[in-house]
Amino acid sequence: MTHDPLDAFFRQAREEHLTQEEKSSMRHLLSRHAQLNPIQPRGINRNTFSISRIGEGMKNLSLAQSVSFALLFFTLIGASTTYAAKDSLPGMALYRIKRSVIEPVRVALAASPLERAKIHIALAESRLSEVEQLAVKGALTPEIRDDAERNFKKHTQNAKVNVAKIGEKEDTTSATEIGLNFEATLKAHGRVLAKLGEESQPADLKEALTAISAQVANEGEAIAGARMTDELQLYSSDSDDRPAIQEPISKTKLSTEKAMYAAEKKEKEAQQFITEIKGSLTDSTYADVLARMNLARSAMAQGKLKLSSGMFAEAFVDFQKSIRIAEEARVSAGIWSRLQFTPPPRPPELEDMKPPAILPFPPKETSTTSPAETPTTTPTDLPL
Repeated sequence: MTHDPLDAFFRQAREEHLTQEEKSSMRHLLSRHAQLNPIQPRGINRNTFSISRIGEGMKNLSLAQSVSFALLFFTLIGASTTYAAKDSLPGMALYRIKRSVIEPVRVALAASPLERAKIHIALAESRLSEVEQLAVKGALTPEIRDDAERNFKKHTQNAKVNVAKIGEKEDTTSATEIGLNFEATLKAHGRVLAKLGEESQPADLKEALTAISAQVANEGEAIAGARMTDELQLYSSDSDDRPAIQEPISKTKLSTEKAMYAAEKKEKEAQQFITEIKGSLTDSTYADVLARMNLARSAMAQGKLKLSSGMFAEAFVDFQKSIRIAEEARVSAGIWSRLQFTPPPRPPELEDMKPPAILPFPPKETSTTSPAETPTTTPTDLPL
């Protein structure tokens, strides 16, 4: 789960209670600060100013001006109102504040490509979550759907741009982690949207959800394509027959070990999250999550075997695969828990799969397994 400074601010703000004197003093200080540091965004006609245009003006502000604006705005309208707007849906009174103010502020406060990538991914996922919730309520209109599709595409593109900037700065670990999580998130939402489309009775809603799920799937495949290109390059460098082979092999081994630790961490995080919300999941949802977590563990076990055998590139790919599947299981469980909707049945690709010979989920006891005892067979995998 990514750390969002704005979320932490909201939680802390809700617990604080200022006196009238303190509120008056704060407003005076902020007003004085605003006078000394005037905000004059280009492109806003003061005669036709509206809250829906605040987001446009935020694009023209410096980071310092954005911070000043954010503090003033949150103080004047109240932290509780701002916090409530974060979870509002299209058609609700606070939704315009969410889209026109809160979200642009979050983007403006992101000071690095890494933070901007995380924010844009979160906002893209927010559009998908809104579509899912409205579909369950039967309130997804063509206008809301079209707006959600456009905004999802915009934030997805911005996320890709910022992930690329992270890679340009040679922070490949962060870029890889974000890419894997985003790919898994899109796959999870794509499956949910497809299932909602199958269960929908009105033909227009069925068609709309099918179209959105296809768009999400295409974006996920694009990210997966870029990942597989990088993996092919890793295979090539790992098998390149050149005199100075020891140095690239050592570098590949180090990257593979880092990937193993990341896979172990992801599995633990997903397991803890799913265990916490297990009570809100139906038996079929939990069975699906269980199957996916077992697949993630199997991929990790295979990666460890290959790592011990010196097959570093192959092991790296297995560890990445484990991370993606575990994250997809975690995201899927969270979505169905929020929707409180009849979850999907066991996926067709898992129907004929033999249960992998690994620890059940969640494990009753923590135990260690030597490489010799680790199963060497890989169950039928989900389509990548």
